[in-house]
Amino acid sequence: MKFVTYFKNLVYQKFPRFIFRCLTNEERVIYKLNKYNFSMLLSLGDNAISRPILVKGEYEQSVTKVLIKYFKPDLHFLDIGANLGYYSLLVASQCPHAKIYSFEPDEKNFHLFTTSILYNQFQNQIQSYGLAVSDQNKNIVISDLGNGANYGARFTGNNAQELRAYVHGENPYYEEIPAVSLDDFLPDIQIDIVKIDIEGYEPFALKGMVNLLKKNRPIIFAEFAPSNLKFFGKIEPPEFLEFFTNLDYTINLIDRQGQVIAYEQNIDQLIQDFGTYQTHHLDLIFLPLLLPLGEKSESNPV
Repeated sequence: MKFVTYFKNLVYQKFPRFIFRCLTNEERVIYKLNKYNFSMLLSLGDNAISRPILVKGEYEQSVTKVLIKYFKPDLHFLDIGANLGYYSLLVASQCPHAKIYSFEPDEKNFHLFTTSILYNQFQNQIQSYGLAVSDQNKNIVISDLGNGANYGARFTGNNAQELRAYVHGENPYYEEIPAVSLDDFLPDIQIDIVKIDIEGYEPFALKGMVNLLKKNRPIIFAEFAPSNLKFFGKIEPPEFLEFFTNLDYTINLIDRQGQVIAYEQNIDQLIQDFGTYQTHHLDLIFLPLLLPLGEKSESNPV
């Protein structure tokens, strides 16, 4: 079994996808991430998440490097926009007594994710929900905007008409899905770390979990994509950052090497620097004001 897994991993790295298909005769593959000792069900048609994992053996190495520093055996982790489940599975593999709450509304991604949960026998650690997260309990619309080969590019809006303006590929799909406010849906959970990446819809999700954030004061990992925030979050980028500073969080940038650059609460400086990075988004970590970078507190000992 180990040889078969190793063979498939090696073949995918060395040969084009069509050869891999001929050798394995499958569109999906269970891939063992040896570095972290867990497996994922991945799709060979997914260029954005599955392929990097198949080639590199992990995903978003810089964010992973920083996230792991805050792990503890009984970590409470909230994953909003779990996608194929990489971060939730990573936490479960490294934190044996973790409690993980994962939300992924896309049906295809959710199927891959929940299959990986069962394969790794992480059912006792990961509680998965095929739901979107928003500012209130309601139905919203999800779409790939015509980019079906990118399993990470699933966009949400209040209605299909709102999303059609941003279609950038052929045959986009639109699906009405249920969304929940976390303050209503899981009002009593404990949270140490939040990871949120929902393609610009973050302002709505955060608005619906303010009480949880105030009560738990978790560390927050979030993507900062100004164009997505404007289009799908209906908010200007500085306002998004102000949400965190108003809750007494500091802003910190995770660079491509996995180093953390502290901005304190200097929103203007981050906005100015964003223009020099020539990238679509930045990876940020928001720390409670009384939790200096790299230190642990009794109230949040992660």
